[in-house]
Amino acid sequence: MKKSVKVRKIIFEILCEIHQKSINFDESYINFTKKNEFLNTQEKSMIYNVVLNSLRNYFFIDNILNNFLKKRTSKKIKILLVSGITQILY
Repeated sequence: MKKSVKVRKIIFEILCEIHQKSINFDESYINFTKKNEFLNTQEKSMIYNVVLNSLRNYFFIDNILNNFLKKRTSKKIKILLVSGITQILY
């Protein structure tokens, strides 16, 4: 798996853990960055920024997605869409 895909997977796992298990950002971020020691500082800062911006803008983006999505979608799909939109915006 490419390194960029691994970074995005880490972002997704952190967001899932925050939304589903109600763990705070700091604990989740530290756990996933310690597990993956291959990350350099630039990748860690990308994870940090994307996750925090996704959390900040979650309710706005979720409201927009609800207006455009016809079917009910699972929480994981919404998390993927929010993080993808956040990566495009920032």
